[in-house]
Amino acid sequence: LVLTNTNGGRERTRGLLVSVIGGSVHGIFHIGSLGGNLLRGAVLRDVSLTDSAGAPFFAAKEIGLSYRIFPFLRQRLYFYDVTLVHPVVVLDKPPGGALNFDRIFPSDTTHAGGPGFGSWIRLRRVTMVDGDITSRSPWAPDSTLTRRQQDSVIAYALGPEGRPDVARVPGGFQLAARFHDVYGTFPLLQLADPK
Repeated sequence: LVLTNTNGGRERTRGLLVSVIGGSVHGIFHIGSLGGNLLRGAVLRDVSLTDSAGAPFFAAKEIGLSYRIFPFLRQRLYFYDVTLVHPVVVLDKPPGGALNFDRIFPSDTTHAGGPGFGSWIRLRRVTMVDGDITSRSPWAPDSTLTRRQQDSVIAYALGPEGRPDVARVPGGFQLAARFHDVYGTFPLLQLADPK
């Protein structure tokens, strides 16, 4: 009760969450404050997760969620009635590199003990309010074109008449897709389930 119903207890729990989650990802995890009755749910404010170099992956002004304690005891992260207020998501795959999600959450192929805490992540009834989503992926001109034709396509794409969402980056080029003011309701988001 002390941990779930007092400011000091919630602050201690916030620190524990940052430590546990931060220690299980290859990145930097932050929670500004934690509220709510932690036996049934929580409100997390000023949440962010970046890669280890500080490049953005996820941030939210506020995350409200409900849960039951019993699945946690079975190492399952099951949440429901999740509300994401102004989430910012950046999915970034550089040319010749891995997607930032895969770098931040690497799969452990050497673990012999089987699935563990975080192997099951399920969110039901998720509401997104004023989301901002960016996806960057490798881009290259058609490989069947001659080198000269490819150079022309690149020059056009990067020029004033070309697509403003193509940019030169280390190792090549990226195509960006940006979605602003995203509102939506999702009945189920299953992020992990070792079947």
